[in-house]
Amino acid sequence: MFRHLLLPLHSHQKVFHAWRELKSEKVADPGFSMEQVIRDAHPNHHLTRLPNTSLELLEYASAGHATARRVTEGGFQAEVWRVYCPPSSRVDAKASSALDEEAALARWNYSWDGTDFVVYKVCWSSGGCWASAFFILAPMPPGQAGADNVVVGGHHRRTDALILAVGDYSRELHDEIHVFDAMRWTKSKSLWRSVRSATWDDVILDPAVKAGIMADVEGFFDSRAMYARLKVPWKRGVILHGVPGNGKTMTIKALINSLAARRGEKTPPVHALYVKSLDSRRGSKSSIKSIFDMARLVAPCLLIFEDLDSLVADETKAYFLNEVDGLESNDGILMVGSTNHIDRLDPAVTKRPSRFDRKYHYQLPRHVERAEYARYWRRKFEGTDDVDFPDEACEIIAQMTEGYSFAYMKELFITSLLELARGKTGEEEGTVVSAEEMAAAKAAEKLYAASDAEQAAARAVSVATESGEPKDSGAGSTNEAPAKRTMTEITVPESLRSNLLLRIMRKQAELLLSQIDSASAEAVEKVAVGNNNQVLGTRMAVKMRK
Repeated sequence: MFRHLLLPLHSHQKVFHAWRELKSEKVADPGFSMEQVIRDAHPNHHLTRLPNTSLELLEYASAGHATARRVTEGGFQAEVWRVYCPPSSRVDAKASSALDEEAALARWNYSWDGTDFVVYKVCWSSGGCWASAFFILAPMPPGQAGADNVVVGGHHRRTDALILAVGDYSRELHDEIHVFDAMRWTKSKSLWRSVRSATWDDVILDPAVKAGIMADVEGFFDSRAMYARLKVPWKRGVILHGVPGNGKTMTIKALINSLAARRGEKTPPVHALYVKSLDSRRGSKSSIKSIFDMARLVAPCLLIFEDLDSLVADETKAYFLNEVDGLESNDGILMVGSTNHIDRLDPAVTKRPSRFDRKYHYQLPRHVERAEYARYWRRKFEGTDDVDFPDEACEIIAQMTEGYSFAYMKELFITSLLELARGKTGEEEGTVVSAEEMAAAKAAEKLYAASDAEQAAARAVSVATESGEPKDSGAGSTNEAPAKRTMTEITVPESLRSNLLLRIMRKQAELLLSQIDSASAEAVEKVAVGNNNQVLGTRMAVKMRK
């Protein structure tokens, strides 16, 4: 098959030509065939094949623990693609584009701990899937006696030591977060960058609720010995639920960051695993298995299911619950699920003990939380003359934002500060931010209003009587949108009446209320249609029973 092996080629050229022929011929096991070719081309080396490239062999060298130099001189032939990497963000002026490379066939001279290895990376197509492997060649000493000292059970001592070192490195996170998406686990530096600055100071909650969450999570990871004494599984589940835009995601970010920052023998860092999607061509059950297999591997860990109700569907619920409390050990796994609609979750998920044991309800912020959120924004400008933001203004802002979620309050601050930066005074007729700046907020506003609207619509539609017959709310009844909100009457102290920020915020709050009303009306109409359909279905079911 490999006619070129008869030619007087260098060892690496033999490998290249063999790989090229493999690509053009139908071979049952290309990986095995390449292993034989590489072994024959390097008779004075011991070969070890790693079945995939999950071990971060090259990243280990890039981190300074070894040296890896890709061979390019001497007429060496390889298949390496040049890859353009755009800037991470056009907004960041310091970000720049870069060039990288992807190797389908390449060779490195790899040195680690006094040993010089030869490493090949080989990629091939098999059964319609893309496969890859590392082939590590370690030097063999002359003579049988020397070989017996370095090769035990068919494995080279130095290669095994390298694999263990790289494996331990790969198992750890290096300013990264494990993310499950598109059927596989990856390490995301970008997600880590988005959460690394989050602290518990950014989470504005009722102090008792915040303290409870922190104690629940930190206490779990500090209580392994207590769980062992009680002879109960060291696992736990927490659900964060409630109105959108009130801090669930920020809480998760603070949890990830605070657990990763732990130090010490008794309080080691805790890894976070973030589940983005269960979609898989092999089905969601395969994804669920991969998720829990990984969690067990890296435990103790924080396993995050954001929007839990959309991830755990009816067809996968039983399999998910089997993984949660089945025969396999889940020691050290703390699951955190978030949802805007806890009622959509099956009671088997939410109410069965030892699955999700604690539930924290995120409600619209009270006056005290709204005032604290205003102070959170005020602290951003401490020590500067950019904004005249006296502490007394925080109480006024809390009064004018009654009924707002934190997401609405954030939008109010952003739009008001933009207006202030443009030199506005709040007295202009129709003071608004640009359409482009508001576009991103509009989609979110509909979602934020949906929860309240669903509740209002649910109260307005038909309900079933004790006999099972639906009862209409009245002949020709309609689901009316909630009454339009009006600004709360506020008495502004004389000392604050000329404050530009407050004047602009008052104007922007009026504009924001009109958008909230519009979004609420649309949400009520949508929910009403769904509930009316449910009424019709109930009537049909009652008639069939009769």
